[in-house]
Amino acid sequence: MLAAACLAIVLAILGVGAAIYGPGWVGVVQSYTDPERLALRAALRAPTMADLRSGYAARHYKPIWLNHGRARPEANDFLTQVKTSEEDGLDPERYQSDRLATMLTALPYGSRDDRAGTEVLLSRAFANYVVDLHTPVTGAEMTYTDPHLFPDRPPPQLVVERLARDRSLKRAIARATQMNPLYLQYRGALKSAAASGSEPETIRLLRLNLERLRALPSNPGRRFALVDSASGRLWLYENGKAVDSMKVIVGTPQEQTPMMAGLIRYAVFNPSWNVPPDLTRKTYAPRMRADPSTLASLGMDAWTDHTRTAKKLNPALVNWGAVAHGATSVWLRQRPGPHNAMGAVKFMLPNELGIYLHDTPNKALFEQDQRHFSAGCIRVEDYKRFSRWLYQGDVGPKVSGPDQRIDLRRPVPVYITYLTAAPENGTIVIRPDVYQRDEILSAELRKDERRVAPLGERAGRMGLRPLTAASGALM
Repeated sequence: MLAAACLAIVLAILGVGAAIYGPGWVGVVQSYTDPERLALRAALRAPTMADLRSGYAARHYKPIWLNHGRARPEANDFLTQVKTSEEDGLDPERYQSDRLATMLTALPYGSRDDRAGTEVLLSRAFANYVVDLHTPVTGAEMTYTDPHLFPDRPPPQLVVERLARDRSLKRAIARATQMNPLYLQYRGALKSAAASGSEPETIRLLRLNLERLRALPSNPGRRFALVDSASGRLWLYENGKAVDSMKVIVGTPQEQTPMMAGLIRYAVFNPSWNVPPDLTRKTYAPRMRADPSTLASLGMDAWTDHTRTAKKLNPALVNWGAVAHGATSVWLRQRPGPHNAMGAVKFMLPNELGIYLHDTPNKALFEQDQRHFSAGCIRVEDYKRFSRWLYQGDVGPKVSGPDQRIDLRRPVPVYITYLTAAPENGTIVIRPDVYQRDEILSAELRKDERRVAPLGERAGRMGLRPLTAASGALM
């Protein structure tokens, strides 16, 4: 009777306090009186837990993963995720998956401190997993030319803060671990390849390219274009699925097309071509030096600069030798027409790298298996089809003048990547590493502690001696 009366008094006090100070007051009181919350508060005092404290403090140290001392279903679901994180190219040992499994099993028999330790370890593992999932290894990064496209890569503290404040733990986990559709496709291919005993080289290449796809935003957009400079193809995606594809010509091994993300905001029909300064210096200046009349045959003019106030120069009076050696600058512009290097249209994604997509008068190069012929920009096989998809209908200039700009109603993301292995029709297609990027990326993966290592290297990390014939292992 006395215990029931005391409980009634406590509940009445909490009710009055909540009415006066708001519902948050109850949480404050519980954070200093509830034994489970006190144990969690103590566990979070460790210096290594500093980045987790703010998330728990905001919920008055109410556990996220445990409910009345028992694991919520989402905790076991997350444990399954980290146990299978090799399918993401990640190392399950980093997230202490075996220790977590043991601790979750022992929860009904453990102390409050044990439960607090399990709760904290779950949040630490989750924060590390989310950060690793969204962070490509060095060498697989992408340049983002627009802030709207930059992936959401929160630090561990923010990961836990988001987890703590979401009313649905299941929803919060799904949001934090969401990945783009291409990544999920490659993840599935890696899982299948490992399960079927595929060649180690195939698995290695899938892991390399999974890193490159990790660089794309989790939500790449409802409609987006993807350029794969390894295969020389452009893919058009809607609602996570490819709806069209065409050949493209990309940069040479000497002038590689970079991995980048941008927004196609407009197209310029019947365009002029402002020749890049390095191309003027290395390619055109030596030709003009030998024969100044070449300029006219190319439909080009020499200008003082590329601004609207530029003045046209007499090519016969230009010191082309000095231009070739970089001692002086001349800006070349090719007039619109059937021989213009930009073809009928260029699709603009404003960026400091000078990369864009465009048509080309030289259609014969699309017949080549390896289409690495450009100075870095991307030539599309069928500009009319691409235009119709971008503008969602036929589009063209209303007048016939040069440099007719037409803005898109809504900018379309384009992601330029480099995929040397790809799942196609139930098999893995291996492509030539034209840019010689794979070995560099492989070396970075071997150095990264977050990633899955071959058996011998992983044993070394754990302080174990790899099994060999001398130690009695079967070869």
